Amino acid sequence: MYNYSDYLGDYPFKNCTALEGPLGAGGGMEYPGITIVSSGGSALALDMVITHEVGHNWLYGILGFNERDYPYLDEGINTYYEMRYMNSKYPNVTLGDYIGFPPFLSKFAGISELDGMAYYRLLYSVPASFRTDQPFNLTSTDYSSSNYGTMVYMKAGLSFKYLENFLGIEEFDRLMNLFYEEWKFKHPQPEDLRKVFEDHSKKDVSWFF
Repeated sequence: MYNYSDYLGDYPFKNCTALEGPLGAGGGMEYPGITIVSSGGSALALDMVITHEVGHNWLYGILGFNERDYPYLDEGINTYYEMRYMNSKYPNVTLGDYIGFPPFLSKFAGISELDGMAYYRLLYSVPASFRTDQPFNLTSTDYSSSNYGTMVYMKAGLSFKYLENFLGIEEFDRLMNLFYEEWKFKHPQPEDLRKVFEDHSKKDVSWFF
């Protein structure tokens, strides 16, 4: 809660709750002010799931992005903030920790030196290596069943990380804060995000949008 409020803007409600419950798919599901998480998994995975699902309150909730037409605005930006939180809180976590390998197996597999961010890069690199990846800004129905998660979550999240690297984290945060304050509860479109960045950025970002 504190991290997302710092990243984007203040959480305007009094409560936000996470609880364990049955889920048909995935590790968690977001609803306004409440997050349902499945049972089982490591403490690291639980923190990642709760972080991601709670983060939706700012994106699909407060900003009110259209998740069907522009899923990357919700899932992609949220994955960027999830990556940022996890990397900050767990700087020494490795790829093996993310996928549940014990240290000896990580070393045997040659991944013991790869950091936690490699988890996100690896998930995207598989379809990219087979040249089956798609743009991250399509509608939900335009993705193949195997590509939705990797494109909308991983490719988009990594792309916003690239934009943060290009602008610098302070400038990126300043622009996202401006966008959040201007568009909360107003259902912004992709062009609205682009306009805030192009109008207020100190660098040319037209190439990204």
